[in-house]
Amino acid sequence: MPLAGAISMRAMTPAPTMALPNCSIAALSSFNITDVVIASATAVAASGPNPDYCDVIGSVATDGEGAEPGAVRFQLDLPAAWNRKYL
Repeated sequence: MPLAGAISMRAMTPAPTMALPNCSIAALSSFNITDVVIASATAVAASGPNPDYCDVIGSVATDGEGAEPGAVRFQLDLPAAWNRKYL
């Protein structure tokens, strides 16, 4: 019976996160995009068919051009193999 308990506890333990070189607030903030603030960057391990990725949460300040003053929050999942290029 002790073995069965050990197996079920292992199944409930979340997969460890790994270090992704581009997945940090410092790395993402280094782009110096005007009015963008990165609040968090968390490496997420692959699960099933989904590969490793970086879960990024941030905000963009808005003002003018039809947008009222404030901020828009965003969440972005960047692939682990992201080449640091954006459109």
